[in-house]
This record gives sequence, C-alpha cells and structure tokens, in this order.
Amino acid sequence: MIQRRGITRALAAAACATLLAVGAPAHAQGQDLDGFFIEVPMGLGTPLAEDAYETLYDPSFWTGVNLGWLFEVGGGSVAIGPAVDIQYAFGNVEEDWREDDAREDDLYLGRFRAIGGARFVAAVGDAYILTRLGLGLDLAHSSWDYYRGGSNRIQGDHSDLSLGVTAGVGMGYRITELIGVTFLLDLPIGFHDESESSAWFHWNGELIDLLLSVAVDFYL
Repeated sequence: MIQRRGITRALAAAACATLLAVGAPAHAQGQDLDGFFIEVPMGLGTPLAEDAYETLYDPSFWTGVNLGWLFEVGGGSVAIGPAVDIQYAFGNVEEDWREDDAREDDLYLGRFRAIGGARFVAAVGDAYILTRLGLGLDLAHSSWDYYRGGSNRIQGDHSDLSLGVTAGVGMGYRITELIGVTFLLDLPIGFHDESESSAWFHWNGELIDLLLSVAVDFYL
C-alpha cells in the first residue's frame, strides 16, 4: 500500500511538472521581444500646424506599415532595435476651405512619409509599452481641379519633398506568440519651405500632424 501511494505521488508530481513545463514556455513566449516584427497601423490624423495647412486639412484617415528588428537587453524584459515606418495620410479637405461660391473646386492633399529610426519596448507581463524616434523623408502632394467662370477649367498638381521627423509612443498587448495589438500616438513633422514657389498651391512651413491609430503586430 505504501509503495502504491509512493508511485501515485510520483506520478502526480510528474504530471504537475509536465503541466508546468508545457505552460511555462507559452507564458515566456508571450514576453519574447527579440526578433523581426511587422506592424500595420490604421487611424486618424489631425493637423496642428502650420496655419494654411491646418486651415485646409480636416481629420483624415491614414495607414502604413512599420517593420524592424528588436534585440533583448536587461534580461529580456526590455528590447531596442532599428525600425522603418512607411505612412500615408489621405487628405480630407475642409468643404468650406474657400468662400468664393463662384468656383466649383476640387482639391486633394496627401502626405507620404518614409522614416528610419529606433524603437524601444518594455514588457510588463503580457503587455508592453514603447517609444520610437525616426528621421527620413516627408512628401507632401496636392492636386486641384476647378472652374474659373464659364468653361475655364484649371487643373494642376504640385509636390514637395523635405526632411521628416517622427516621434511616437504606444502601448499594447501580446495576444499570442505571433500576434499583438498596439495603440499608437505619433507626431510627424515635415519641414517644408516653398516661399518662392510659383505653384497655385504650395507647401510652406512645418507641417505637423497628430496621429492616433490601432495596429496589428506580427512577430516572426
């Protein structure tokens, strides 16, 4: 009887050890920050400056793709690494941007950014917080199509490429080993200066947006 009890206890201990061994890696994998990631954000952006840009631009949809490689430091709860952010904002122009009712206007504004920089991530259980900073290119584009009395139709487009800087913070949760959800807050700045431009519409000044988005993260 004693021998059977000993065997039973040994089997129970082995079963518990097996469950712990199976469960532990799953939990650890949820905090594995090291490796390649792809992030797909979607959200809204609103202009903060400069005056002409802020006057024309309403809150607009934006999307993109962020990718990079993180390297664990500090025992695995913290990671840092290079990242590239590709962003595009679909300009939503204010309906009342021009008060002259004699013209039927169609104006489009858009911004494309390609930013390279660094990302810092800290894990808190299955959740994480992050911050990032990058430097790259900011392409602002505009096109217009309007009538100036009768059949006098005017069309055109104009673009300006400049230095771009993006700073951002975020927080998220690792749903599985391979998938996470992140809430992002970004502040992209484009340094445009076209005071001598002869275009009907030109970019001039620091174009600053505030971007709010939700992203799906894939860890590979």
